[in-house]
Amino acid sequence: MLEDQVAYLLQRYWGNYVRGLSKEALKISVWQGDVELKNMQLKTEALNALKLPVKVKAGFLGSVKLKVPWSRLGQEPVVVYLDRIYVLAEPATDVERM
Repeated sequence: MLEDQVAYLLQRYWGNYVRGLSKEALKISVWQGDVELKNMQLKTEALNALKLPVKVKAGFLGSVKLKVPWSRLGQEPVVVYLDRIYVLAEPATDVERM
């Protein structure tokens, strides 16, 4: 049940940018407040829609770790750790930036 809620929230906020978000991909330590996802592919079309000065060709996210203070949710921040972010990009042309 908790996995369903966490998967829903991750999909809602990160689903546009990352492939592979699912309940099965989650590793949760409820009592410690740890949530971990590993080996996800970045959605290049979503990153390119941000009109950055580069065109993203491929992207990979090794792991995302969330430290969630369950007992103080709303009073303390949720901390997000990103590890092994790989992005293959090239300079964007003027046409791609428009």
